[in-house]
Amino acid sequence: MSHPDVGPERRLYGMMQYLMRHAGHHRPPGTPSARGVVTLQDALDAVLQVAAVIEDQVHAAHLPVERGVHAAAMLMTIRDFVQPLPRGLADEGVTDRVTADLAELVAGLRQARETSGQELGPIVARVRAEPATVSGASGGNVKPSTPSR
Repeated sequence: MSHPDVGPERRLYGMMQYLMRHAGHHRPPGTPSARGVVTLQDALDAVLQVAAVIEDQVHAAHLPVERGVHAAAMLMTIRDFVQPLPRGLADEGVTDRVTADLAELVAGLRQARETSGQELGPIVARVRAEPATVSGASGGNVKPSTPSR
């Protein structure tokens, strides 16, 4: 039985769940060759779109402030990899702490990754137990295709 197309956002949401489930089981999926679709500016725009969602959800009290702060910090870690974050955003007379803050965050990520048996976080643990599907508008499920190696 064929399911109606649910669109790219729902399919990519399914891909996100797929990646989280694999991370939760400490089984990274294969890495295909680059698709050549996303540009640097596309990635930077996407980071700002996610930042806006985090901000909206925190302000609407749908996301606890501490979870929003954590999500934003992880997003800024990604952003710095894509394109280095700007300097000089600290209070007047205070040294820019972005480099030290990023170093502290990635040290925590690395420690969690290297510690055998340690979960990557409560969200990954929850998704690990759930199937990586997204219900479509007409009840169809979306599963990402298995990435080629």
